[in-house]
Amino acid sequence: MKTRATILALALALAGVTVAPAAIADASAPAQAAHVITISTNSQVTLDDLRIAAFNVREETYKDDKGADAKGLTAALHVFVRDDAAKNQKLRVHAGQTFSASGKTFEVVSIEKTGVKLQVK
Repeated sequence: MKTRATILALALALAGVTVAPAAIADASAPAQAAHVITISTNSQVTLDDLRIAAFNVREETYKDDKGADAKGLTAALHVFVRDDAAKNQKLRVHAGQTFSASGKTFEVVSIEKTGVKLQVK
């Protein structure tokens, strides 16, 4: 089973996706309840029927979850739902923000100039 996990990790790395080690510890195990994916800036990842692209990372002032002004990095995300363009989303996100797509909830763990980390819940 370790061989499958290693192959999966290599395939994801080549695709520009970073998955927390616990999420790929045993590729034959049921999907983890939550895992973290990293989307490199100006690239995209595929997760089931979703493609999520991250780009245009910049520092700016935004409203946090409590409505207060905050300053930090934000990123543009485009979420594409396979075979259902009406559900596609264009988002500008900041760390701590959540969004939903195709029955999944995502939390923005962090944003850096090099990419965006999302926790899939």
